[in-house]
Amino acid sequence: MFAGGLTVAAPSFMPGAYADFSETDGMLTVSSVYIQGGAILEVVVNDPDFSATDSDIANGPTVTIGGTSYITNQAANGKWYVYAVDDSVSTLLDADAKGMEYGYQCTTGLGINTGASQTSTQVRGTANVIGDTSYDLWAEALATSGTTASSNGGCLDINNMIASLDATAGTTSRQTLSASVLQGAPSLSNWNGAAANATTIDLGQRGHSLNASGYGSWPYILAFEFGSDNLVEYGSDAINVEFGNTDSQTAIEVINNSPSDMTNIHLTITDPALNIDPTTADKWEFNLQSPDSSDHQLKFSSNETDTNGGNLYISLAEMGDMSCGSNCRLANSTGSANTIITGGDTVIMTESGPNTAFFESWSTNGTSQIVTVDEIGGDKKVVFTYGGNSADMIITYNNADLTFDAGDGDWVAGETAYVTVNDPDANKYPSVAETLSISDETVVIPTIKMGSPLTLANSDGNVKLTAGTANANAGVQVGTGTGTPSYTLQVNNTTDNSERLRITHSAEASATHCATAPCIGGSMASHTWINVTTAHDRSSLIDLPGTVVLNYDVSGPASDLSSTAVAVYVTDSGENSTNNANGLISALTSGNARSGVIDLDDDTYWIKSTDVTNEQSFTSQSEGEAGTVNVGVAFKITHPIGTFLNTTADYAIAADFCNFDQDNGSNVHNCIYRIEAEETGDNTGVFEGTVDYVMLNNSTAASSDNSEHDGNDEEVEGLLTTNSDGVTVVLMNGVTGSDTIRVVYNDTDALQAAAKIGSQIDTLTHSGTADLDADSYGAADMATITIVDADLNQDSGVRDTYENSSRTFQMNVTGSAGTAHMPFETKPMTIIETTNDSGIFVGTFKVPDYKGQDMSLTYYDSKDASGSAVEVYADATVVSNSGTVSFDRSVYPVPFAANDLRTGANAETGQSEAGNVTMTISVSDADFTDDTLTTSSASVPGTILVKLISGSTTSTCFTAGSAASATLHKSSSTVQELGPLSETELGSQEYTVEFSVDEVLHCGTMQTITSGDVFQVEYVDTADDAGTSSTSYDSSTFDLRTGSLSVDKDVYVLGSDVVITLTDPDLN
Repeated sequence: MFAGGLTVAAPSFMPGAYADFSETDGMLTVSSVYIQGGAILEVVVNDPDFSATDSDIANGPTVTIGGTSYITNQAANGKWYVYAVDDSVSTLLDADAKGMEYGYQCTTGLGINTGASQTSTQVRGTANVIGDTSYDLWAEALATSGTTASSNGGCLDINNMIASLDATAGTTSRQTLSASVLQGAPSLSNWNGAAANATTIDLGQRGHSLNASGYGSWPYILAFEFGSDNLVEYGSDAINVEFGNTDSQTAIEVINNSPSDMTNIHLTITDPALNIDPTTADKWEFNLQSPDSSDHQLKFSSNETDTNGGNLYISLAEMGDMSCGSNCRLANSTGSANTIITGGDTVIMTESGPNTAFFESWSTNGTSQIVTVDEIGGDKKVVFTYGGNSADMIITYNNADLTFDAGDGDWVAGETAYVTVNDPDANKYPSVAETLSISDETVVIPTIKMGSPLTLANSDGNVKLTAGTANANAGVQVGTGTGTPSYTLQVNNTTDNSERLRITHSAEASATHCATAPCIGGSMASHTWINVTTAHDRSSLIDLPGTVVLNYDVSGPASDLSSTAVAVYVTDSGENSTNNANGLISALTSGNARSGVIDLDDDTYWIKSTDVTNEQSFTSQSEGEAGTVNVGVAFKITHPIGTFLNTTADYAIAADFCNFDQDNGSNVHNCIYRIEAEETGDNTGVFEGTVDYVMLNNSTAASSDNSEHDGNDEEVEGLLTTNSDGVTVVLMNGVTGSDTIRVVYNDTDALQAAAKIGSQIDTLTHSGTADLDADSYGAADMATITIVDADLNQDSGVRDTYENSSRTFQMNVTGSAGTAHMPFETKPMTIIETTNDSGIFVGTFKVPDYKGQDMSLTYYDSKDASGSAVEVYADATVVSNSGTVSFDRSVYPVPFAANDLRTGANAETGQSEAGNVTMTISVSDADFTDDTLTTSSASVPGTILVKLISGSTTSTCFTAGSAASATLHKSSSTVQELGPLSETELGSQEYTVEFSVDEVLHCGTMQTITSGDVFQVEYVDTADDAGTSSTSYDSSTFDLRTGSLSVDKDVYVLGSDVVITLTDPDLN
């Protein structure tokens, strides 16, 4: 399998999976109460009285092991540590050179040199750290300096070094133990913060010192002979540690003991004997195929790295040194096991964590070395043994089950349907939640195939794509470029229904490309090409109806190459090259999209829908390439220099030409959808994915005034999701029966027979509705459009929007003449989905001032419930109201000039004020909603007329309603404009204007108002309640009425006041 092909998470191992052999009594803890062979015992004291790490502790805790007292060393966490190992066994294992390196054994104690100014307690060449020269211990010392006093790097001057042999951490010449058997010893406390090798250094509260490269007196391991029982004591706390064979503590289990073929086996063993290092997860390699009498059964692997290489197998004699009995031997009792499983000769068992003694058959990349053979027959059995225990594994095949559920009721566009595959046989990695990844050539992909997409599974027309064909220029080439190093490979189809192309590498094509030196992945290779010449010719591709897009997935090789960019090209040369610019579409030239859907248009060369243009610029016909030449797809994967595909890489890719034609009146929606279903959890064998669908509609953003929404096929790549755990199927129409959305899954059933299972759900289109929120509106009202059509819901993650156009919806106004027009201020009109997936769309607009005319909404439903394109209508009227006009009085006094008031003797009174009459015109008309009423523009007189009727003569004296301010009489021929009328109260729709009337008026000619004259006001209502123009009138009369004088009394006393009252309406 191609590395990286199956998407899995790094194994977390089994939560809590360990046999806890540690024990705690009070403040004392030991790593294990069972120690065998060279396993290291960790002793920890957690005493609150000695936990401070920022102050000097003169005499820290000591522990007694087997009756002998030993100091402990304070770690940065405040706890105190010491390590011990059996002297005899560790000496033998260290000498065996099989990976268990304990360092250098110091037999005269452990000492440091603090420099020129030495303290009295730390004298160079003495055992000034542990304080006892009788102790043997393992430390990281220089063997050539050994135990000689004052020798740099030796046991008694361990924090120094000869020359620069310690210059770089990790490159020391010391005998190290921290890279092998004690890799995770805790860092020591540094209460005074002294620097490396300072004279005041006191690491661990015991005077330890580490040089600048990190080497010195810590860690160390006490080495003494363990008894069969070793009592560890701290104060009154005590724990007994048994030393000897641990067969009785072992166990073995196969977690997935009923696997199918190509399944990674999760084998576990428990054994404290293998827990050599209590601070780090240990690793061991076993050879299950080796008989018990062989030396090649067990290998210590904890210190193996990519640069460190592999250790040698431990011999039978050395296993005896380790006190191995039935344990230390992971084997199988099935003679034919190597025909049932692979990898049994190199099984890496990794401890689930530090000090768990629980080992699993997983390597660091999340796979097991034990894998069942491809297409192995059912009921085959392997029995694994360890420590006198056994666990069996029997090859078992199960019937898969597939469900496809959209819930109750019809499945409508935008709703999510759920795909569930229950297939224990697909559970290949039982300790992780897997994904059925398209790039993994071994997995079965739940697939939806709509119509007849052009995929790489079709080899008709190109023999270089037939199963088993080797790399060829007219087929598949993988390498760094044309004519440069490439891989020897073979192509096949994957065995499921997903129509992917499987590419299996075997070697580089020729070493001579790089002067006999392999160069793929060398210093010049910053990219890798995967070139596929399809079996689809150029003419067939161009002739596909509607819009053609490329659906591709090269996530497998791109991931393995750690791609930094992926470019995609389409060519028509019929081979692994491009012979001219016209035959090359640079479909994708930026980004690092390892899969996706892209159109075939790079703005220079294209294949486009004929609804957009009849010109197809993609062609090499002028260069002699006939229309029957096969089209190629080329992927340029850019990656770090030195990165390359393995010569044995095995992976799957996909490249499909899909086409959609929304306007052709048939169900052309050819495409394939691969569901990368995800396992619901570790070891469940249940995989889930989702499907929703989009119904194409007329709208498009490809050109202006077409709704500005990617609703039809012209930008269909933005609607498709084809290679994911959640796919979006794009449809042209509702589909049922054999044409519907059907998920297919290829199963190997319980009888090992190939079976294709599937489930389907019909889709449907909906008859849309269109409504206005009222049957009638006034001018300038806000009207609301509501369109309900689930087919318009094309993205359930956001609210879809559509603009008015000849493809979506339109508003029109139609007058009595029957001519429709669109006099709307709201441009464009936009309808917005109420929620992400409601299929209900609402928009608003301002009603135009076309009173009495009909207003209509037309919704162009691309597909109704029967699959037909229809128009849906809603109508309303721009209503009008009959207006009225009136004077504020029915009778007005006759105006008079200055000095017209006379005495009874007809003499002047001295009254010089003219008797002008103030009049008010009122218009009531609900058709006006502003706070002023105007009937004409500023440059035109208003249409409200005030006329003087004197006898048989009628003259216009005033106009009102112009948007201009009032104009005064300037000559006898000037008619005064009174200007706009003002609303009496906001919202009242009552408008007034006030003016004064003189005795002599300029009414075209000079007119004198006399008693009996009539003033008439005329208001033309352009749209009355019948929607027609009508004129409203009111009139008032000028009249002279008889005045009277009166006094308040009939008789007065001489000298009293007299009140005279003049009553004359003509003076009002």
